[in-house]
Amino acid sequence: AQINTADAERLGIEDEALVWVNSRKGRIITRAQVSDRPNKGAVYMTYQWWIGACNELVSENLSPITKTPEYKYCAVNVEPIADQRAAEQYVIDEYNKLKTRLRESAMG
Repeated sequence: AQINTADAERLGIEDEALVWVNSRKGRIITRAQVSDRPNKGAVYMTYQWWIGACNELVSENLSPITKTPEYKYCAVNVEPIADQRAAEQYVIDEYNKLKTRLRESAMG
């Protein structure tokens, strides 16, 4: 998740640290990318990370005008993770679970 430098400093988040990102719909773990690129108060995420898919954060509400899903934005809270070693192990464990599920699914 890209997070503004000032926001990261205020929250105690270091560049490349694992963080929790929470919304009303869900909670994911992802890696912080601290920079001045995103606006202060905003977080930017792409959907390619396999363990903390940002679609787990957004609701499936439809715009009343366009009838398109609101997949592009939502309010979130970003939390630093104090124990980075445990967070890294959590990511490894979740990745291994994902590989097992995919393997089992492929094998039928």
